[in-house]
Amino acid sequence: MSYISSDDITATVAEAENCGGKVGIGPIPYGGGTQIALICDPLGAGFTVYQGSGFGLRGTGTVSGTLTSNGLYDSDVSAVIDFYRAPVRLDDHH
Repeated sequence: MSYISSDDITATVAEAENCGGKVGIGPIPYGGGTQIALICDPLGAGFTVYQGSGFGLRGTGTVSGTLTSNGLYDSDVSAVIDFYRAPVRLDDHH
């Protein structure tokens, strides 16, 4: 499971849906002001997006777009490559 920080989890979830992804959970409160969402690509491979510092993975804090852990298993990469190539919109600090 990959865990990716977002500055705007609501916008990230909406963009994932616009690109053909499915939202399995969330955004929901996680604790400490953090929100999480489980997103699946068009074939069902999932990853977690979070906003806030309560997740605390690898000391990365809340830097948007930070990959904090990685592992993705898909049955047909060619079927979902456009989903992952969709532009990521980061805030003006990056």
